Amino acid sequence: MTPNEHKLLLNPVLLGLRAIGAKRVAFWGKGDLVASGVMQPAEWLRYKMANAVDWWFPYTEESAAHLRRLGVSCGITPIGNAVDTSELRRELSEFSDDCLRQSRNSIGISSGPVGIFCGNLSANKDLDFLFAAAKRIHDAIPAFVLLVVGNGPLRQHVEIVATHERFIRYVGPRIGREKALLLALSDVFLLPGAVGLAVLDSFAAGLPLLTTDGPKHGPEVNYLEAGLNGVISAHDVRTYADAVVGLLQNPRGLARMRAEALKSATQYSLENMVENFRRGILDCLQVRARREQSELARALAKAAQSRSGGD
Repeated sequence: MTPNEHKLLLNPVLLGLRAIGAKRVAFWGKGDLVASGVMQPAEWLRYKMANAVDWWFPYTEESAAHLRRLGVSCGITPIGNAVDTSELRRELSEFSDDCLRQSRNSIGISSGPVGIFCGNLSANKDLDFLFAAAKRIHDAIPAFVLLVVGNGPLRQHVEIVATHERFIRYVGPRIGREKALLLALSDVFLLPGAVGLAVLDSFAAGLPLLTTDGPKHGPEVNYLEAGLNGVISAHDVRTYADAVVGLLQNPRGLARMRAEALKSATQYSLENMVENFRRGILDCLQVRARREQSELARALAKAAQSRSGGD
């Protein structure tokens, strides 16, 4: 099993061995191929290689559908790409109400709603979009606080913004129990830019993730079911802010979304991803074995026919 990358020199070797029947080869990855037509040579090579394997393990159901649309005809098993959130879920379950109250006081958070951004402080996360939306949310709900957790190339910019906007609290990078505590203090996970595996932290904490329909997302954005475990608004600051305000001012709807997010955490888990890999590998081996048996049967039948013709 190998990623579908033209830069991996091992891939042509493996595909050559497969062509002579010496290896069974599977690709795994995003399945983010470009349709045939005008494309860069590297993308053309990836496209051609995509259908030269025995099996595919794309990240999501939507990735699998994309491969089918591009003509990939081998077996495909979506894996439900995930990381292990079991430790995070365990830590989240250990916080008492008293611990959460003391933590809110120590950070200086009132009884108002809390949004959290937790991730890499990089351009693809649309942080200025987030801060502009947070300002609108704060205008509508003066007790609202945005926690920003993480590190990255835009850290200095985030620190400056947080200095001027007191309702934005930049707490720096946090891991383990410290990160879990900040998630436990929050009501919604705000990520208008590129959604990737951060959605799993959101689900583990029982937080609906609110994003936009921008073009930068990874395949994991498809784990969001709009209106069920999260929100996907238009990529417009006012529209996004209004969606957040509407949810925060709807306690019953927010509670329902939080419950659905927790359900999603059990669906998109490392354990399920491993099981999907196991099932796909067995399916691949069985299909190849049946194909080899069929080819052997045809060869024997042809040989028998030749002998009878000679008689």
